[in-house]
Amino acid sequence: MRRTSIYALVVILLLAFAGAFKLHHQNEPVMSQGLVLWQLPGQVQPVRVSVGRALLLCVGFGAAAIALIWGVRGVQEVVQGVLDKRSNKFERDIEGSYQRGLELLLHRRPERALAVMNEILAKDPEHRGALMTGADILKSLGRADEAAALRRRRVESAPDDLPALLALAEDQRAAGDLDLAAATLRKVVELRPKQAMAAAEHLRDVLLEAGQPERALEAHDRLVRIREEANEKLPDADAIRAGIETRAALQVAEQGKDRDAVATLRKILKRHPRFVPAWLALAHAHALGGDEEQAVEAWIEGFEKTNEAAILVEADEYFNAGRHEGDPIQRAEAALRCFKRFAACSGSRPLAVAFLGRLYVRHEMLEEAASAFESVRERFPENPTFTYYVARVAEKLGRSEEAARLYRTVIRAQEVLRITLECRACGNRASGFFDRCERCGRWGTCAVDIGSPDDEALRSTRPLWAVPKDDSGAVEEDAFA
Repeated sequence: MRRTSIYALVVILLLAFAGAFKLHHQNEPVMSQGLVLWQLPGQVQPVRVSVGRALLLCVGFGAAAIALIWGVRGVQEVVQGVLDKRSNKFERDIEGSYQRGLELLLHRRPERALAVMNEILAKDPEHRGALMTGADILKSLGRADEAAALRRRRVESAPDDLPALLALAEDQRAAGDLDLAAATLRKVVELRPKQAMAAAEHLRDVLLEAGQPERALEAHDRLVRIREEANEKLPDADAIRAGIETRAALQVAEQGKDRDAVATLRKILKRHPRFVPAWLALAHAHALGGDEEQAVEAWIEGFEKTNEAAILVEADEYFNAGRHEGDPIQRAEAALRCFKRFAACSGSRPLAVAFLGRLYVRHEMLEEAASAFESVRERFPENPTFTYYVARVAEKLGRSEEAARLYRTVIRAQEVLRITLECRACGNRASGFFDRCERCGRWGTCAVDIGSPDDEALRSTRPLWAVPKDDSGAVEEDAFA
């Protein structure tokens, strides 16, 4: 009990007794009169007390009650003070441990930081920082299931914690539990529809990843509505919707409903005539339905309107994968017809000509290949892939010197002869020698990267051009030893 409170209580009691005494003294005749307190059945004389004594008893009982109440409050304050001191000490210890765990994490020691977080949770199972940071560490260590379990503890103790719910959904997604991730994101969107734009966007992506494009389309439309209500416009909303619709149409085609898929894709291409994924999906749907001619027509039409090399790659992979199915000569002829049509499309189509030349090389039509590559040589002066195929043609035609020169050009373009260095501690790469790693801060960890990280005999802490010396000053014979 505080000293001021004791003083106040004493003063109040003294004033009460002084007032009662003065009242008794000034009204003595009245105070001497008797009062009947009670009379039990069969009792001859009732219990009497004078008015003055009754007054003093009332004042005394009142003062005692006040003193008792004051004393109880004082004891409560003392007990609460002791508990607060213990609580403050406990909180300081917990926060000190948490800061130590964060420092370990900053110094790239996640395992020890995780141990500190576990110690904190053993003392305070609902510590938000330890739960969230521990889950982040587990996720970084590739233990997504454990991270999700730890994050779920936070969500159970605080169901409205939006950041925790979003992080839990990411953990579930990393662990491969896409249905659980979608359910968590739906909960976020329902809790805070206007503040959960990021959650709605993640929900759409998770549903796509889970192979549920129809539900992803619903999530996308909901996201657009949320943005409109917030007077914000979703960038590329139409293109995103077209992409999801394309994915849904592909799923329909894979279910054997190729006609429905083709109809849907044609509607998409009517709105977005240069949308390459829809052209590729349209050709794929025709191919799934066994109509190769229509697939080729889709590729040709798509390439004519977009001039995108992705269509050439898709067609090339299709014919290359199916070249062993059926008569090989017929398959080769079908592929050549297709790529000749690509090359004959309106406008300049050097990529289509290059792909046709590569196809000629594959079928040993070397003169035709040389002619095709020669016609577009100036358009690809430094492309290593183009140069490689020109070199192969020269080699097969017996022009060895020209082929060797071209192969050397490819090797130089790939920079395979360039020496690179890396940090032995963290793997950070650099083009020149360093005494201290910029990423991890370790000293003397610079080593030549020669593609054999587990073979210590082939590693050096000096660049290849340095000449190491032993203690006697003699030059070592093997610079790699």
